[in-house]
Amino acid sequence: MTDADGTIEFCNSYFTALVNRTAESLRATRLRDVMESAFTLRGSAKTGEAFSTEADAVVEGLKLRRSEDGEQHFTGKISTIALSGSRRGSLLVLEDVTAAERLWAR
Repeated sequence: MTDADGTIEFCNSYFTALVNRTAESLRATRLRDVMESAFTLRGSAKTGEAFSTEADAVVEGLKLRRSEDGEQHFTGKISTIALSGSRRGSLLVLEDVTAAERLWAR
């Protein structure tokens, strides 16, 4: 979860394990910077640029840079949300699509 500027305010343990960082080290870090360092994106777009937190979006073609279990592929879904008071923010949900992509490749 990020604030309106795209700065991480909360993340779960699944995300911290994926990006190999602690929750404490991710707080106050821009989401686009974390995504750029941990994932690559198919095509010519830079990964971080795809993660604008200003509008709802779906980002397909994400590949985890580091994976002990072989390649892992994800789709990122970004939704704008209301935070406390009148503050706005965004929620990123990563969906592991590795198995589906392997099936389609066959």
